[in-house]
Amino acid sequence: MRSVLPLLSAVLLLYSSPPLRAEDDGFKPLMTGTDPGQFEVVGLDKDALTIKDGEIRLTGKKHGYVATKEGYHNYVLRFEWMHEKHHGEPADGNSGLLVHVQGPGKVWPKSIEVQIWYKDFGSFFTLGGGKFNPKTDDRGARDKVLNPPEKWNLQEVVCKDGAITVKVNGVEYASGVGAMPDRGQIGWMFEGSPIRFRNLKIKKLE
Repeated sequence: MRSVLPLLSAVLLLYSSPPLRAEDDGFKPLMTGTDPGQFEVVGLDKDALTIKDGEIRLTGKKHGYVATKEGYHNYVLRFEWMHEKHHGEPADGNSGLLVHVQGPGKVWPKSIEVQIWYKDFGSFFTLGGGKFNPKTDDRGARDKVLNPPEKWNLQEVVCKDGAITVKVNGVEYASGVGAMPDRGQIGWMFEGSPIRFRNLKIKKLE
């Protein structure tokens, strides 16, 4: 009778192999540890930023944002966001993602905003003299997949040579071209109601 030990050993080796790391698909984390000093913090109250359990938690009275200290050009950005209740009110608060942020840091900087206000999620805005030409905004596609308040949503933003394409929970719903500036820091906004961000990752494109 042929020994089954070689086959058994191969099976055990397969299942004991370590899982692939998240960055193996080309993505790398934008946040490590709990030190707020890894970000540029603009406009926020002193204690408005907390990093806990792998999450950025933003609250406070003053509007502002946290941003990467490094600038980026041509990339895929992924992160999750969730609005929290505010003074017992429904979690339909206001926030946004800033791409191509140009200094000096102020509220609000020259940049392109991808809206994360729950009632008007996904719209593009230009801030501080930035320019952009929105082309698509499929609210129907967005509304079908957007999770309710106090549930996590997965955001993906592709920036490539001035074009910006946005997905939520795997569905593309908005895009545009002609972003100016077309590179810079990446920021996450606080606009008066608590919000959380986690799993901030980036993959650089050629």
